[in-house]
Amino acid sequence: MKAMSCEELAALGEECKSFDGHVGITGMLLHRGGSFLQVLEGRSSVVSDMMVRIESDPRHKDLRIICDRMIAGREFKGSLGFEDLDALPEDTPFRDSFDYKTLAADPGLAHQALVFFFHMRQRPVDGGNSSQAAYA
Repeated sequence: MKAMSCEELAALGEECKSFDGHVGITGMLLHRGGSFLQVLEGRSSVVSDMMVRIESDPRHKDLRIICDRMIAGREFKGSLGFEDLDALPEDTPFRDSFDYKTLAADPGLAHQALVFFFHMRQRPVDGGNSSQAAYA
């Protein structure tokens, strides 16, 4: 499987936001070094259907579920967020903790990284004087 180009990653991010928002799924998708980490939130049946769709997509291989649980409410409100960690500075928190064994041993770390980047992408570009969200 070939690595995705920057353009393909951007298109994937837009595709996810559009489709997932349409079916009522929220969450965050992170990319680093050809691997992805994702959280999906929504009605149980919708999330289950989405997982079947993801698992059957030929672009995916070696899919592993770190945590599957019921939640009291959504934490990732709005549409699905997307962040390409390869495009961020090397000293960005959580950028290099993208390893299945580490995340499976501590699902809380995966959650912290997803929450961090979800909130980071919503920072205004001009320091708070704008209502537009910042996306990388």
